[in-house]
Amino acid sequence: MRSVRAFLPTAGDPDELALAFVGSPEGWLPEAELRGPDRWSMCLHAGGLSRTVRARVGDPWSSGRTLWRSLSWDPAEGTSDSLARLLPACDGELGLHRIEHLVTLIFDGRYRPPGGQLGVAMDALALSRVAQGTIDRLVVDVAARLSTAAARSRAVGDRRVKGSPRR
Repeated sequence: MRSVRAFLPTAGDPDELALAFVGSPEGWLPEAELRGPDRWSMCLHAGGLSRTVRARVGDPWSSGRTLWRSLSWDPAEGTSDSLARLLPACDGELGLHRIEHLVTLIFDGRYRPPGGQLGVAMDALALSRVAQGTIDRLVVDVAARLSTAAARSRAVGDRRVKGSPRR
């Protein structure tokens, strides 16, 4: 198994970001579509290529100052596409770490290069950079969607406060 990690400061009100994160993954997974209980399809990007994968998203849990959700995917699940069989499955955790009003989005995951020993060698030479780039892009995409959801929620709350009748 190979490890892959990414961290990204995320803009937005920490409480609103957390609300968006514990809500439906449709609000923060890139191009997400519900496929069944806790199962989604989502789009991953690597360089100029993109791939739709079947993903599983777990329920949120807290550990210290971090709110976590498990996130795993298998590009070959439910497909006969030969290219998908060459892509690694990934198992990881996505987290929102909060210190006061600063929030960092974290991905901590593991993948096994497909293709046996040849796949391991190719991963060591070049494909590990592709895997890291895919995770970096995923974290950027999720952070942007969370920030947008938090800003939208904040704007709705601000309109409610401004429009409230005075007492």
